[in-house]
Amino acid sequence: MKQNWNLQLIADPKDFKRIREEVKKATDELVSKWENETSWLENPSKTKEALDDLAKWSELYGEHTKEFFYHMLLLTLDEGNTEVKAKYNQIHKLAVATGNQVNFFTIRLSKISTKMQRTFLESQDLKEYKHYLERLFRTGKHTLSEAEEKIMLMKSKVSSENWIQMLSAMLAAEEREVTDEKGGKSMKSFSQILELMSDRNKTVRDKAAKVFNEL
Repeated sequence: MKQNWNLQLIADPKDFKRIREEVKKATDELVSKWENETSWLENPSKTKEALDDLAKWSELYGEHTKEFFYHMLLLTLDEGNTEVKAKYNQIHKLAVATGNQVNFFTIRLSKISTKMQRTFLESQDLKEYKHYLERLFRTGKHTLSEAEEKIMLMKSKVSSENWIQMLSAMLAAEEREVTDEKGGKSMKSFSQILELMSDRNKTVRDKAAKVFNEL
């Protein structure tokens, strides 16, 4: 049976252009501030400032996650829709380009000297990032150069599509207990939860939305 999901509860396509412009502006500002600066690779207080900026950028904008997820679900509904595929391909290219702009952060940090790594891990300025830095330093010897990473990102479409297929299958198999309009509770699938988010009963909509956000 063909599902009819209200995907505007996830994102409104009318906002995508504005969001893309905001992402571009924020990314350009982030890169302009830090790409040609080296103090954040030597001074823990500057490192914290740089990582705070990166975390804020990632939290607010990420790599077009809402638009990406929106078109992923559209593809799940109608895999043969060439228009949806074209839009997905477009947002994928934008996400790769954005990733290429900011990947210098993790690459350069992962390759600082062992002595500087110890300094960073012992720094009180960076205590909230300690576990993140530990993981980054462990993987540093396996990290490619910035040029090589850009090539890998450009080739990432197959792996991202595999990820989408896997995530779609996982979501389709997900079930959660949801409250119905009579106050009863029953197990509902992911697609059924999406449908309940458009229910006429506000209580049902709110309960379904809460469960959806927990998936």
